[in-house]
Amino acid sequence: MKKHIMLLAVLACVLGLTGCGSANTVAQNDYFTAADATETGKQITTMIQEIYATGQVDTYADYPMVVQAVESWEKAADDMGDFVGITTAEASFDGDTCTVEVGIDGSKRDGIETIVFTEGNLTSMSTDLQYTLGETMARAGMNTLIGMGTTFIILILISLIISLFKFIPKIQALFSKKEESPAMASIDNAVQQIVRQEEAADDTELIAVIAAAIAASEGAASADGYVVRSIRKIGRRAR
Repeated sequence: MKKHIMLLAVLACVLGLTGCGSANTVAQNDYFTAADATETGKQITTMIQEIYATGQVDTYADYPMVVQAVESWEKAADDMGDFVGITTAEASFDGDTCTVEVGIDGSKRDGIETIVFTEGNLTSMSTDLQYTLGETMARAGMNTLIGMGTTFIILILISLIISLFKFIPKIQALFSKKEESPAMASIDNAVQQIVRQEEAADDTELIAVIAAAIAASEGAASADGYVVRSIRKIGRRAR
């Protein structure tokens, strides 16, 4: 018995909430009722279809919104096919904004015309295609694969570029050798010759000093009779 009472109480609460929600649903604003909005939406949808079918969009060049609506219908027409008729029309309200969604029956695929009124004025019109759940999931999967594939391709390219960095020093060394001019080579040769001449001059002075020392130790008047054939330089070992 208690279980039945509790169940009835829950049902009463649910029905009460449903009643509150329906009472608070906005079905009109200061500019449109739901019936007027849906009827206007149907008329506009039919007008846009007729302008597209007859190719008279140029006559509405002074009305950019109409031109944009016809262009939107043209983009969807290839997949939607021929216009068969209007299936549904629903209006929703958000303050001074009224949005009407008109269902379109196409020979290939259904579409929906979305029309927006703000403060009673027409502000937006667009035509969109309706996809099944399977098609939506397939499109989402394809977009995911394309995104992931692009990311992996970029990562592979970055890895290849980084792997080429090891060749940069070799390329720099190659170009530096090619850029060495003959003038620089001649300067290097001249410097080496100067160093050799200075070393030879130092050896000549050292030979003269050694010859004089030997002559003095032998009691000779001069060192003309002495010849130093070679000099061996021995470095001192550090202690």
